[in-house]
Amino acid sequence: MNLVETFRRIYEFGWVAVASAISSAVFNKWSSSVSAADYTYTQMAIHGGGSFLIWLVLLTVPFWFINVPGIRHWLYPHSVIEGWWLQKVDIQERPWSLSHLTKNIGFGWDYSGYAYDAAGRVAATWSSADTKLDDHAGFWIFKGESHRLNSSGAPTRTGNVLSVLYSKQYCEAIENDPSAHLPGRITDLDYEDLPTAASITLVRVTSEDWQAANISHPSTRLRPDQFARLIEQMRRSGKIQ
Repeated sequence: MNLVETFRRIYEFGWVAVASAISSAVFNKWSSSVSAADYTYTQMAIHGGGSFLIWLVLLTVPFWFINVPGIRHWLYPHSVIEGWWLQKVDIQERPWSLSHLTKNIGFGWDYSGYAYDAAGRVAATWSSADTKLDDHAGFWIFKGESHRLNSSGAPTRTGNVLSVLYSKQYCEAIENDPSAHLPGRITDLDYEDLPTAASITLVRVTSEDWQAANISHPSTRLRPDQFARLIEQMRRSGKIQ
């Protein structure tokens, strides 16, 4: 069992019980401070509402804890691959993608982005969440929904997307060298055409790359001229050929 799953189970089977016990003790303390004869329904509602709020706050404490970047990286070394990525995709119609991998408010991560055609126009989009982190095999699996886009950028067909990032073997290299590549594979399912499977290579897009490309607001969806500038910057920096 990996650290993510261990932390999740401790939360579900331990911390929830602790939070419930604390909030119940607070309610009992408040209610015992008033004699039974003087205890009104209004006071009971106030005490109950207050203890419920305490319970909710306590439930969120672990989320605050794991969302501190330094603590998260210590707990989950694979979080080093969070951030912006330019992806080289082995699909002729959509040879490039821009993706963003980020921590969500729960215990998982979100992986989303846009695919681009050779002219730099958006051709597809996807949004997914991690479903499995296999530390032994080194697979980080994401599952979600994808959309093909028409020439105006509007979604047309919807499908399911499965992405696999080979995180474990490359985390240390990426941490030591921002230009290190991260390999993976994607599969698009449930379209009217045949399922699409392809290999991908992720290359880190740093804040310096965005600035050099004159893009003030990083995004996975860029205009063709912005995308062209980013590609040119990545080539000048030697990150892609």
